[in-house]
Amino acid sequence: MGFQKIGRIGLFDGRMICVLDGVGGFHFEGQALRSMKDGCMVGEVAKSKSGRAVNLRLDGRMFTAVWADLVRIVQNGGKAAVFEVA
Repeated sequence: MGFQKIGRIGLFDGRMICVLDGVGGFHFEGQALRSMKDGCMVGEVAKSKSGRAVNLRLDGRMFTAVWADLVRIVQNGGKAAVFEVA
């Protein structure tokens, strides 16, 4: 299983935003991944089985970000890398 950096997650106006290069921009709403264009649900968000990552599923593809990085974003701002799982 390989990982390739494909985007980033950060806070914008109090909302967690995920930008995937070549795919688009999304925000989290509970366990839904919603399009920034029209707000439609386009995928799912869930914590990994190990609890150390957050997994995003979109169009048959899986992406992941480190849980500790997301906590850091909420507490201190900044950005976190998003990786595609191949």
